[in-house]
Amino acid sequence: MTHHTLSCLKHLWIIIISLLVPTFAYAGGFQTWQQSGRSIGNYGAGIAAIADDATTAYYNPAGLIHIKRQDAAFSLIGTINNIKYNGQITFPSIMDQTNIVQGGGYNTLPTILYAAPINERWGFGFSIASPFASEINYGENSFSRYITTENKIYTIDLGPSVGFKISKNLSIGIGGDAQYFNLAYNRIDTDTSTNNDSLSKNGVDDWSWGWNTGILWEPSQSTRIGLSYRSKVNH
Repeated sequence: MTHHTLSCLKHLWIIIISLLVPTFAYAGGFQTWQQSGRSIGNYGAGIAAIADDATTAYYNPAGLIHIKRQDAAFSLIGTINNIKYNGQITFPSIMDQTNIVQGGGYNTLPTILYAAPINERWGFGFSIASPFASEINYGENSFSRYITTENKIYTIDLGPSVGFKISKNLSIGIGGDAQYFNLAYNRIDTDTSTNNDSLSKNGVDDWSWGWNTGILWEPSQSTRIGLSYRSKVNH
């Protein structure tokens, strides 16, 4: 293998790792950052500084002062997951087995975004988004059935926000988040015999609160710098 080929492979791995790192970072935040078709196409690059349509109501409320007329955006994003479990499950007197089970599900993340000017210095925005949704379904006949058969997590976030123009080149914004959380956890329940199996359905839901803020600075007509922050929401 030539030195040139080794150099090319080295750079290829650097690119691959660079692309994967943001994915892990968002997963660690337990949210889906892509809430519009544009943010999927460019993976959210520069989304805090674009501020030219209603999506700024979710990504950076400071950009609301750049919306000069009423604007709305709608999206419906589909997600598919498929998770494999390979290991041992022990259930006293019923099962002590090592096996593989694989399951997943299809989820939709709906988003409705709205932005409108209030006056020359103030802007208003509102977002309805689903920051996270996931489903794993291993089936009621799988070897994991006494531990879990199906898990579902779904969230809806309602977010009013306002933007304020401090000066010609600087604006700030702040918004609130009222978030609904729903979790379903099902498994097969039994006592000492598979003849007594029954499906156990369990669920919890909760409302909780958070906030978001942002700043937008335009040092020149061709340069715009944005910074946004979303607080964590505890359920």
